[in-house]
Amino acid sequence: SEVARLVPEIRQRFPGLPPASPSSDPMHGSRLFEGVAQMLLALAAERPVVVAIDDLQWCDDDSCSLLLFLTRRLERAPVLWLGLLTLGELDRDAPAARLCRVWRTKPHAVCVTLESLSPEGVWSLVRELGRLEDSPDARRFARRLHEVTAGNPFYLQELLKTLFAQDVLREDPASRAWVLPAGAHSDGALEVPMSRSVHDAIAER
Repeated sequence: SEVARLVPEIRQRFPGLPPASPSSDPMHGSRLFEGVAQMLLALAAERPVVVAIDDLQWCDDDSCSLLLFLTRRLERAPVLWLGLLTLGELDRDAPAARLCRVWRTKPHAVCVTLESLSPEGVWSLVRELGRLEDSPDARRFARRLHEVTAGNPFYLQELLKTLFAQDVLREDPASRAWVLPAGAHSDGALEVPMSRSVHDAIAER
């Protein structure tokens, strides 16, 4: 019932919930934490649960406190906690950094570091997505994408969306293969205007 105060739709999933206590209750913060734990325990009793938190580096202190409480409270429940963060945007003293240090001490914790795509990895991705033949033009285009994005998969995806939105990159209606920019067919360097950061790519689109 405490969680339903923030997410009323929960009452559709648990119609028998009693009314929430008055929000002026001095124990409201701890009651909310326990309420979230009880909700996850109820779901985990039916089937295993995965809780995924994207952009963990941006979580504030209260959110990290809740996550720390939940991982301790539900330690024996069939719940998988998956936190995704960008190390370059994480300050050492940020709440998420402290949370991650605690999580890493857990006996079943696994830290997976995702590397950037190599030039060959970018080419494989572009070739599959674009249904491209192995040609000098296509490889030149993939190399240019790698130069700009440094192999960051999210940046690469957003940049490709922007190129399509600006009609720099098109799809052949019949074959559904990508039609490369005109600059890709020149003998020199591929001069295609590309956003220099993922923020620019999204903003331009």
